[in-house]
Amino acid sequence: MARILEGFEERYGGITVRKINLMENMDYAKKYGVRVVPTLIFLSPEEELLLKHEGIMNSEQLKDSWKELGYELEDLK
Repeated sequence: MARILEGFEERYGGITVRKINLMENMDYAKKYGVRVVPTLIFLSPEEELLLKHEGIMNSEQLKDSWKELGYELEDLK
């Protein structure tokens, strides 16, 4: 999963990927209701929750999720 996310960030320069160790940052788990690992959280630049997905996603699913939110990733290259 980490490799997919890193590749996604490299390919689409306008996307920032952060990995957060929930054992060290329990406030994030509480704030976003994280119950399982991995949980992917899509945030706006203002850190507004746009989408939360529990479990693994492949690169196409990640891209489709951003498109469903109204982002055209090709424009971010």
